Order: sequence, then C-alpha cells, then structure tokens
Amino acid sequence: MKNGDICNVNLDGIGTEQKGQHPAIVLKVFNKTDLTIVIPLTSNLEVLEKYPLTCIIRATSQTGLKTDSVAQIFQLKACHRSRFTINREGNVLVFGSISEEDKKIINDLISSEIQFS
Repeated sequence: MKNGDICNVNLDGIGTEQKGQHPAIVLKVFNKTDLTIVIPLTSNLEVLEKYPLTCIIRATSQTGLKTDSVAQIFQLKACHRSRFTINREGNVLVFGSISEEDKKIINDLISSEIQFS
C-alpha cells in the first residue's frame, strides 16, 4: 500500500462523518504505527457542491472505481491497518490508484486550505 492507492476502509463515523465500508485514497502510510491517513470517497456527487475541500475522482480502469466519486478531503482520517480489507496473503487489498493529476489537485487543495491561521 502506498500514497495514491485506493482501498476499502471500514469507517466508524459519528454524526455527519463517513461511516461504514467506503473506498478511500491513501494519503500517507505510517508503517511504524500501523496507521494510515486516508481521504474517504463517496459516490454522492452532490457533496461536490455542498462541502469545501472536495474533488471528483473518475471511475476508470486505473482507479478501479465502479462510479465517479468525490474525494472528501475535509474528512481526512487516520485509520489502523485493521480497518482495511485484507486479501488472502494478509496484505491490504488495493484495487486502484489515482492519477498524478489527481494527486496534484488534492495536494494543492490541502496545502492551500489546511493550515494554522
């Protein structure tokens, strides 16, 4: 699993946080702690207009997504390895990855919007 990969994650959100099994983009893996920062995805395209810090991720053979989805950057979350779907070999199941262009869009949104003020 590496930055930009797309995996399924079981999220235990409260209130308006994402909950349940969702695809998510791996933003940063911290191997020594078994924690990974992810960006949850949703197929609800209305989120693009409703919330800040979002971008569209298209369903392609590279992403492995079945439908166009919205990266909910405003819902960044640290997840333990046990929250990910694991394959038969005991590794996190990665079913796709985002493009370099999508990585740049997400990095630009994060660096321009998430900072101490």
